[in-house]
Amino acid sequence: TTHSHYDHTGNNTRFKEAYGCRIAASVAAAGMGYDYVNYWLNYIYSSPKDMDSAINTAFYRADEVFWQDCGEFEFCGVKFGILDLPGHAIGTVGVVTPDDVAYLSDAICDYSVFRHAKSIAALSVAEYMNTLKKLKRCVYDKYIVAHRGVYDDIARLIEVYEEDIRRRMKELFDCLRDDMSRENWLFAFGEKLGFASKSGRLSPVFEAIFERNFNCGADYLLDMGYVEQYRINGVRYYKRIEQEYDLTEDVLWELYQGSIF
Repeated sequence: TTHSHYDHTGNNTRFKEAYGCRIAASVAAAGMGYDYVNYWLNYIYSSPKDMDSAINTAFYRADEVFWQDCGEFEFCGVKFGILDLPGHAIGTVGVVTPDDVAYLSDAICDYSVFRHAKSIAALSVAEYMNTLKKLKRCVYDKYIVAHRGVYDDIARLIEVYEEDIRRRMKELFDCLRDDMSRENWLFAFGEKLGFASKSGRLSPVFEAIFERNFNCGADYLLDMGYVEQYRINGVRYYKRIEQEYDLTEDVLWELYQGSIF
């Protein structure tokens, strides 16, 4: 298991019970997948009941665990390379097979997938960008990317993906008008993306994912000094510090992590 999101671990337990499959995951991902409550923390912006349809078959018990940065892990008698790919989700890893094929999980998606995405699915946008830089230095015979696509070379795909992330962060930034509450900024961003259409209410699962992605994007803009936040009676408000978002800015997580931790 590369990470504990329902579209990657659905029916893990069922396969284990039916066929005796063993499950391996990073320590962090295994912790998230351990039970219903832990799994729900992926989607905390909806209630556990609202998320039931998505997660009631997705949590699992890992038989073996490994550290994300272990580099190599032997599973069922076979040695696999382990790529530490933080940013998308807690404990995300990629797996390299003995025949030099790298499965990159959701660290990067095929263009046909991400061009239709409404927001960046990143727990940490900065770490996600840093992971893309790391992948530029990797050399393997083949690359399998989410949720479809097999590549001989992913250099250009990474460049397009980086450009797309910057563009989407600019979209989020442009939706902010001074002294907006968090909820009003979220609403403005949803309008920008067409969620206020006549199609009706979004599913609770989609709403939870969209709100999580919005918050992670807002946190990135906050940490990078584009916006500031303050509270009035417990309500978060945001205002711009910078008036324009720099699409050419190339930010790595380590450039500012020392000021945060």
